[in-house]
Amino acid sequence: MRFRNLLVNASIFFTSLLVFLLFFEERIVLPNWLQFIGRLHPMLLHFPIVLLVAYTLLLIFPVPSLHDQPFYASLTEGILLTALFSTSLTALGGLFLSREQGYDAEDLFWHKWGGVVLSLAVLLIYFFKEQLSQKRKLHIGSALLVFIGIFFTGHQGAGITHGQNFLFAPMLPEKDLQVVSIEEAEVYAHLIQPILEAKCVMCHNSSKAKGELIMETAELLKKGGKSGPLWNLSEPEMGLLMQRIHLPVEAKK
Repeated sequence: MRFRNLLVNASIFFTSLLVFLLFFEERIVLPNWLQFIGRLHPMLLHFPIVLLVAYTLLLIFPVPSLHDQPFYASLTEGILLTALFSTSLTALGGLFLSREQGYDAEDLFWHKWGGVVLSLAVLLIYFFKEQLSQKRKLHIGSALLVFIGIFFTGHQGAGITHGQNFLFAPMLPEKDLQVVSIEEAEVYAHLIQPILEAKCVMCHNSSKAKGELIMETAELLKKGGKSGPLWNLSEPEMGLLMQRIHLPVEAKK
């Protein structure tokens, strides 16, 4: 019971802090240890997803032989409580991570608000679980809405991390690659740009500009990032880009 109360109070605290900070995030200056919690966000987010899906499935498909057993109610409550705690902590970590440079505020908007709404929704379901348990359809409906919220928020997060339409990309028509002979090929358009789009643009785009570097166009590529231009012909190693390309080879030696 003491551990349960600790998780409940921590969840209320994290959710309240999340809502408060969201309205004042422009004034947030994070110390290093909070940045560490923010960078745990990609790892933590899998826990509430699995727990909330498990809770929803237990509501929709209860096990007949176990449903009337005393421990079954404790099991479902324990899953919901752990999901509540992990959801609020994950959303708070995501807010901390969003304060780092390289993320576009407009692309983060729906992902951040999705995390906040999910945290509040799970909190309400937990505190009204007794009333909801008496109305099974309403209980299942509320859990399904949370499941839809997970899908929407996760989709927005995947777009930030891996590029737009990451989830549905395999079902969309593939772009036809222009095949040209080596004699007609343009160095950047036909040789360099396809490699950048496949390997680099997912982390260096207008939505997620790691190191303030955007590699979507030749003009933005020439501009460079936080560390300066990508190449410098006056340097022995020809600049930062060539150093990054050859670093794995040198490390193997």
